[in-house]
Amino acid sequence: MRKLFIVAVLIFSAAGVGRAQTPQQSLELSRKQGAPGYEDMPVVEDLRLFEVEIGFGVNFAPRWDDMRARPGTNLFAELRLNRPEPWDVALQFKGANFKHVTTEGMSIKTMIFNPSIFVDYNIRPSRRTRFFAGIGFGGNFAGNDAYIPAGTNSAFWIQDHSNDFSVTPRVGVSVFNFLRVTAEYTVAARGYSRFGVNIGLVLGGSYKSPYVDRRSGRQKFWEDAVPAIINSLAP
Repeated sequence: MRKLFIVAVLIFSAAGVGRAQTPQQSLELSRKQGAPGYEDMPVVEDLRLFEVEIGFGVNFAPRWDDMRARPGTNLFAELRLNRPEPWDVALQFKGANFKHVTTEGMSIKTMIFNPSIFVDYNIRPSRRTRFFAGIGFGGNFAGNDAYIPAGTNSAFWIQDHSNDFSVTPRVGVSVFNFLRVTAEYTVAARGYSRFGVNIGLVLGGSYKSPYVDRRSGRQKFWEDAVPAIINSLAP
C-alpha cells in the first residue's frame, strides 16, 4: 500500500503543474474567448458534458522467474464526465491479455478484466489539444491457463485465478477532442503489473456544432440561423 500511495502522490503533484481554475478565473476566460490572441481557447459553454471512448493498445508484462512475457493487447471502453473545469471523472472497462513462455515449451496465457474509476487533470486545455494526467482505482481480475508438456505427444492444463486491487497512473493527450493517446502503468499484485500504450476514439465529446466558426462572430445554425430564416418567411 505504501507504493500505491507514493504513486498517487506523484501523479497529483505532476498534475499540479497547471493550476485548477477558480469560478472567477473561468468567468474571465469565457469573456476572453474569441478575442484576438485567445482564438484557441475552449468555449466552455459549448463543451459537451459526456463522451465515450473506445480503443485498443498494447501492454508489456514482467517476467515470471525464467518465463519471458510476450507483448499483450488491451481493449477498453470508457464513459467520461467531460467537465469544462480541469478535472474529469471516468468509468473504464478494460480487457487485457498477455502470455509467458519458456524454452521448454511451457506457456501461461493470462486474461484480465480491469474495471477502474479514473480522475484526470487537464493541463492547459485548448480546442486543438488537451494534455492530461490522472490516476485510476479498480479491480484486477486475472485468469491463468497453463500449458505444461508432459512427454512425447502429451501435455496437461492447469487453471487458476487471481483477484486483486489495482492502481493505474496515466498521462496522455487528446487531439481535437477526437483522438486520445494514453501511456499508463497498472500497479497490481506481483506478476500482474504492466505498462501499456493505448489509442482511443472519442465519441460525442467534442464541442457543439456551430453553423460557422464561433471565432468569426457569425451565427450558429440551430440557435440563430434557423429562427432567423423562420422569421423571415413568416407573413
